[in-house]
Amino acid sequence: MKTKDKPVIRPVYFFYGVEDYLIDEEIQKLLDQILSQKERGLNLHVFSGEEHRSQDIIQAAQTLPMFSQYRVVLVSETDRMDEEKIEALLKYMPAPSPTTCLILYGETLGLWKKHRAAIEEVGVMKEYSRLKGKSLISWMRNRMLERGKKLTEDAADYLVEVVGDHLHDLENALEKAFLIVGKKQTIELSDAEGIASE
Repeated sequence: MKTKDKPVIRPVYFFYGVEDYLIDEEIQKLLDQILSQKERGLNLHVFSGEEHRSQDIIQAAQTLPMFSQYRVVLVSETDRMDEEKIEALLKYMPAPSPTTCLILYGETLGLWKKHRAAIEEVGVMKEYSRLKGKSLISWMRNRMLERGKKLTEDAADYLVEVVGDHLHDLENALEKAFLIVGKKQTIELSDAEGIASE
């Protein structure tokens, strides 16, 4: 019998970039791998890097999980942290808790830029820049394939032209398209034009 390999959970993740939709999606995937909905009540801690003290974040990260294998500490707005807060958190990095997944994210690296090596030594750092051109069209077509439908390139181009290149808005337009075309398997330019005019 073949057993499913469990994904390797790194102690630290740092996500940054202007494409907040992809960052949110990546964080959600990690949360789904690490904690069940039931475990999140006691083992998911959410902080703002700008508003909360690093000591509070570190204390949560060093606390053992309750009725779970892991604890997740999620810190937003890390790009707005001052050097003092960053230095305090960096002291946690060399020996992070093996039962905690610390997820840091922000729009930019901010003052963390010079500490990139320290993060990559224990964890993962990934940038999510704005999707454009073929990457954006490919993302849209893949999203529609996940729903079991095809999106023509013309229809995708048209939606980008009308809706813009923000993934949240495009995701809403794709959802609308999916619902409107019903059983039809391919969303064409005429379908996209109908969606955009509503």
